[in-house]
Amino acid sequence: MPNPHHGKHTGKFGLWLTKYIQSLNPPRGYTVIYDHGDAEKYPNVAAIKGFYGDQVANKNRLADIDLLVANSDGEVLLLIEIEESKMPPKTLLGDVFSILFSNNVAVKMGDEQKYFSISPETRLI
Repeated sequence: MPNPHHGKHTGKFGLWLTKYIQSLNPPRGYTVIYDHGDAEKYPNVAAIKGFYGDQVANKNRLADIDLLVANSDGEVLLLIEIEESKMPPKTLLGDVFSILFSNNVAVKMGDEQKYFSISPETRLI
C-alpha cells in the first residue's frame, strides 16, 4: 500500500528553497524545480527525469530526481535526492548512481519539455 505521506517533506523543502532563492538580493536568476508538491498551485512542481543522451525517452531515462536548481543558462547547479521511506542500502545506492550516470535532466512543464545540462560543477546531495 503506498504511503500517503510520501514526498510530504520533499515538497515542503522544495517550497522553502524556492522562496529562499527568490528572496536573494540581488536576484541570482536561479530556477528551482521540485517533485512532490501542488503543481496546480506552484508552477515549479514537476517530475524531474535524469537521462543519458540528448533527448529524454523511456529507453534512456535513468532516474527520477526530487529537486533541481539551475542557473539562467540551463546548467544544473544542484540535484537533491530525498528519501522519505525505508529503503535498503542497495536500492538507495542504485538511485544515487542512476543520477550520477545521467548527463542531462528533463522537466515537462505544461506542454513543454525543458532540458537542463549536467556539468562538472553540478553537485548531488
